[in-house]
Amino acid sequence: MATALLALFFLVLAFGNRLWGGSWLYPPAVFTALWCGLLAGLAGVYFLEPAGLHFFPLSIGGLALYGAGGLAFSMGGLFARGMAGRATSEARDARRRAFARLVLDVCLLLLAAGLPLYLRRLQSLASVTGIENFFYAVRVYMVHYSSDDLSRSVSLLDNLLPLANFVALALQIENDGSWKRRLRFLAGFGLAMAYGVATGSRAGILPVLVGSVAIALYRGRRLRPSIIAAGAMTFVAVFVSIALALRGPSSLEELPGAALEKELRGLSVYALGGLVAFDQTLQHPGLVDPAHHSISRIFLQALNKVGGRFELPSLHAEYVYVTSEEDVTNVYTCYFPYYGDFGWYGILLIPMLVGWALSWAYYFARAGEPVALLLSGLFVSPILMSGFAELFFYGLNLFAKALLFALVLYHLPIGARRPAPARGRERRAAAPSRLGPPHPSVGPGPDRPWVSSRPTARPPGAGPAHPRRPIGFDS
Repeated sequence: MATALLALFFLVLAFGNRLWGGSWLYPPAVFTALWCGLLAGLAGVYFLEPAGLHFFPLSIGGLALYGAGGLAFSMGGLFARGMAGRATSEARDARRRAFARLVLDVCLLLLAAGLPLYLRRLQSLASVTGIENFFYAVRVYMVHYSSDDLSRSVSLLDNLLPLANFVALALQIENDGSWKRRLRFLAGFGLAMAYGVATGSRAGILPVLVGSVAIALYRGRRLRPSIIAAGAMTFVAVFVSIALALRGPSSLEELPGAALEKELRGLSVYALGGLVAFDQTLQHPGLVDPAHHSISRIFLQALNKVGGRFELPSLHAEYVYVTSEEDVTNVYTCYFPYYGDFGWYGILLIPMLVGWALSWAYYFARAGEPVALLLSGLFVSPILMSGFAELFFYGLNLFAKALLFALVLYHLPIGARRPAPARGRERRAAAPSRLGPPHPSVGPGPDRPWVSSRPTARPPGAGPAHPRRPIGFDS
């Protein structure tokens, strides 16, 4: 009952944010609507108990923490309201647009040529693990790759997948509806999906999928519910397919109905188990080491890239039970590092800071600024993943690369046309007078009625007004 009431509170908060921000793309509106859906889904599982799922009940402290976090995120959006009237976007000229599209075409060709090399590299890395299943071996290596020793170097493996996501989102920004731009976007989208699926990560396809939809909505395009439903079904299909591929041939031996039921149950535990898992850490403080998922990891990792020797906190926490049937998970919502590092201060202040930053970018994206459009497209994925893991701070490396890519693409002073220099009469007309403005005593005035503002009319044939006197001596 308490979970359903909190879901109703988030529903009211979501509609309030929608009215305040003017769109459902407003980050606090997306955040609160998502948490309304998560809490409503959990309340429905408590009531219906589908497929024998019996999640542990949430405590009052956990419910209060979730409510405070959503309210803090919304308050951050209120503080960014001042950017609504000041957010502007400079119009791009033809040369700037042509330069950006040329760079994107070159990146598209490089990504297409680099995909076989990328797959070959992943295959060589997977062979190190000694696991026959390719996807599972790649996933094991990627988890091991995030450890302290392997994360110190900068390699091709770190940057090809982010570049594919950036190019796909930028091609969506340049998509004007023509068949040429649409084909380029579809090619970039397909390459980004291929790079994401190859890593064996079920969440790797989310940034480009939801980011492309968000950018289309920012640009004022209307998406029919059938298209949104098709996108959601595509995500679920890819999610289940990757899960089956990670299990290998053993999953094919099961009956299709049993395998599908197992994957749907796993998807439910993955989607809703994070809320229960974090609440379990609140009820049992020593259950999981609070050093896991510390937000300091992203800064220490960046220092290690440039020669530092800092020990990184583990990226993967222990598993905990979330149901009475002993279903386990190791996702703990975005609040886990905030509470572990700063307690209740982190729950109140960090979501407020994140809500302010994302809302600030939202107002510029709504004004049509291409850099803010690309970043706002990337910001949707961390919001949707906030019920599973923290990706706002863990994604700072990705966001910094996206910002650099967008600044080079849209604001590098290459291809900008300089104004032509003035010539002849235009230069003389624009030059200021050397004599300066006339003195106030010159011309007619109330104290000088004898001074006329118009020249005195003279009869036809009259001589000059001031005839010249001859120069000489009087006789």
